[in-house]
Amino acid sequence: MKSMKIQSLISFVKVWLSFAVLALMLGACGSKRLELRSDPQGATVYTLNGDELGKTPLVLESDKLSVLSQEGLLGVRLESSGYRPLGIFLELRGNDVFNLNLEKLDESTFRTKSLIENQQKLNQMIRELLAIQGKVSAQRLDEASKDLEKFQQNYPVIAVSYVLQASIAKMKGDRLTFERAIARALQLDAEDPVALRLHNSKNVVGAATSSSSAGAAGKPGAAATNTSPVKPAATVPAKGNKKP
Repeated sequence: MKSMKIQSLISFVKVWLSFAVLALMLGACGSKRLELRSDPQGATVYTLNGDELGKTPLVLESDKLSVLSQEGLLGVRLESSGYRPLGIFLELRGNDVFNLNLEKLDESTFRTKSLIENQQKLNQMIRELLAIQGKVSAQRLDEASKDLEKFQQNYPVIAVSYVLQASIAKMKGDRLTFERAIARALQLDAEDPVALRLHNSKNVVGAATSSSSAGAAGKPGAAATNTSPVKPAATVPAKGNKKP
């Protein structure tokens, strides 16, 4: 009789432990509800894979959370115009409420972001200009001009490229190209010191060509033409014979 009571007690304890373990396992499966708030409101919420979940304030229930979360963590990314994007992992414990603040972007942030995004392009431009400058230094002016033309097709608003074009034109004695290049450079950057110096230079492109009349006068063997008016010869009256 006593042994039966002991066995019954042991069976009860086993059943109670089973329910307790099951309850703990269900409780550890993750959050049943998550509410996500942000400042400012209306931020778009994405998964880390780029899938849009909605806008804040956002509520996710257990079925959705079980699909999105892994090992009790939910990775999300919040974006709002004029604010820095925020990526974060949220630890899910139960009925969770998260308040997230987004950092407002100012003018300096936009400048920094622009520089970072265009860093690769800037480096490429500098490499190309240095290569063209090297050809100019080596007096390979025709090659430099062709490369510079391609550069300006890709980057038409870089003032320094037109300053370089004007320098090449000056070396080649091409006055028309020189003037056009300087005008374009100053249009893009009115304070470019090299462009201003070239623009104000008196000896822009070598010596001026001689006039045709001066050239003709300097030819060897050219006959001199006397354009002075010819005075008529003075007439001397004839003397007659005197009669004796």
